[in-house]
Amino acid sequence: MSLLSESAESFDKCIHSHYIPGFGLMPAGERNENFYAQIWARDAAHAAASYCSEAYPDAVKDSLETIFRHQLSNGALPYRVEKEFGLVRLIPGLWRLASPLFRLIEGKKRLERPLYEGESSNGGEDTVPAVILAAGTYLRTSHGNKYAREYFRHLIDAVHFFETKVDPSDGLAVMTRFSPDWAESIQRKGKLGYVNIIWVESLYVMNQIALEIGEDALATEYASKYERSKRSLLEKIYNSKEHYFRAKVGEDRIDTPASLLGALFFLDTDEAVAVEKTLRQKVRGPIGYHNFEPKYQTKEISLVTRFFGVKSYHNDFVWPWVSCQAIRLMIWIAERHQSAEVRDEYKAKALESLIQTAELFRDLGGAYETVHYSEKVKAQSLFYYPPRNFLASLAGFMGAFKKMQSLGWM
Repeated sequence: MSLLSESAESFDKCIHSHYIPGFGLMPAGERNENFYAQIWARDAAHAAASYCSEAYPDAVKDSLETIFRHQLSNGALPYRVEKEFGLVRLIPGLWRLASPLFRLIEGKKRLERPLYEGESSNGGEDTVPAVILAAGTYLRTSHGNKYAREYFRHLIDAVHFFETKVDPSDGLAVMTRFSPDWAESIQRKGKLGYVNIIWVESLYVMNQIALEIGEDALATEYASKYERSKRSLLEKIYNSKEHYFRAKVGEDRIDTPASLLGALFFLDTDEAVAVEKTLRQKVRGPIGYHNFEPKYQTKEISLVTRFFGVKSYHNDFVWPWVSCQAIRLMIWIAERHQSAEVRDEYKAKALESLIQTAELFRDLGGAYETVHYSEKVKAQSLFYYPPRNFLASLAGFMGAFKKMQSLGWM
C-alpha cells in the first residue's frame, strides 16, 4: 500500500475520534488535548466543506444542529459550543479539571455552553459566513437536502445579524472586534480579506439554497447582493497587478488563505494560475505556506498569544490545512484550464504536494495543527501544545486525496 493510501486509511479512521454523536465534530480527537469536547464553528465548517459532508454526514448534521440550537433571537450563532471549560484545558496540566469543573458550575443549568462573538477573548465575527458555507455543502448532498427548508430559516436570521456589519456603500463587512476570524491571535479590524471572501461566497450559497426550495424572491435578493459585493471585493481586496487577495482593504499584505479561497470562488483559471504562482514565490517555504506577507509586527499579536509563547502562531507557523487548500486550488486548475500543458503541470504539482504533506504527517507522527516554517517540527511552546491530529488538517488532506482518487490520478 502506498504512503498516500496508508495515510488516507489512517486519517479517515481518526476522524471518528473527533465526533461525539448528538454533539458534533471537534478540532481535537484525543481526550487530553486542547479543543476536545468543543465545537468550533469555523473548524466544523471547514471539515464539512472539505470532506465530511460526503463522508460523515451525521457528524456534520449534529454539528450544524448544535450550532443552530444555540442561535440567539437576533440571529447570532455561537463561534464555539463546549461541553467542558475550554480555557481550563489550555492551562498546562489541568485539562482533567475541565470536565468536573464544568459539571460543578454548569451542570445544573446546561449540558452545553455556547460562546458568542466578543466573549472569552475571541471576536468570532467569521462565524455566520463559515456556517452558511458548511450548511450549503451539506445541503447539496443527498443526505442533507431534506433539511433545506429547516436550515434555511436559521440561515436567513443569521444573515440578518451579519448584515449589521456590512457597509451599505459597497456590500463589504467591517470587523469591529479584535480576533475576528480564524487568525484570532492577530489583532485586526476593518474590511478583512478572508472574512469578506467567505461572506460574499455565502451570499451565493444563500441564493442557491433559495432557488432549490422555490424561494424565488429571496433568491433574487441574494443574487443582487452577491453581484454587488463581489464587484467590491475584486475592486478593493484583490490585487490584480500582483495577483493576490489583500489581508485588508487599503493594506498591501498577502493573505494566503484568502488568496486560495478567493481564487477558487471568484477567478478564472488563468488568474488562478497567477495567484498560485504568487503564493509559491512569496509565501511558500520548505514545509508549507505561511499565512501573511509581510508578517505582522509583535505589537499586533494578542497578549494572550504572546503569554503562551506562540507569537508566531498565525503569523509564521505553517498550518497544514492551508497547504491542503493550495492543493485544492491546483486540482481545480488541473481540471478546468483550457491548456492541456497547464492541466498536466498542475496535476503533477497537486500530486507532488499531497505526497509531501503525507510525508510531513508521517515524519511528525500526526496531522498536527501547526508546524514550524522551515523544519519538520511541531510548533509548540512550554505553555501550548497543538493537537496531534487536527480536524482541519485531516479533512483537508482527505478531501484532496478523495478528489484525486475520483479523477483517477492514483
